Amino acid sequence: MKLILRRVCYRSDCTFAVLIHNNQPIMVALEDPFRDNKRNESCIVPGTYKCRRYSSAKYPNTWEITDVPQRDKILFHAGNTAKDTEGCVLLGEKFGEINGVPAIQSSRAAFEKFMLLTKDIDELTITVEHGGWGR
Repeated sequence: MKLILRRVCYRSDCTFAVLIHNNQPIMVALEDPFRDNKRNESCIVPGTYKCRRYSSAKYPNTWEITDVPQRDKILFHAGNTAKDTEGCVLLGEKFGEINGVPAIQSSRAAFEKFMLLTKDIDELTITVEHGGWGR
């Protein structure tokens, strides 16, 4: 399976993106702002990466984006604001705000949809690319 994470808005406090499969947007995403690819506080550098299944006590049954230069444990998971990311990719159904903070909404539902979409596959590729405004 091949996915595209197309970043559409860069802000000083977060990065908004759209997740695309088969040339169709399927959900939105939120990442940290770009901070020189620093572990746990930056979105990752654009590129094409393999993803593998990942599971831990805190994040059971998800996917990890692998082979990112100088980074590891970049996961897909539920969350709403940049405070929830620690360098990971949060999935949601729409962009919005929570208490005046940029956010994505319906994150658990979007994450469940993502896991359902990927339930029968063992390998996933994601291309992270620029495409938007605010940078």
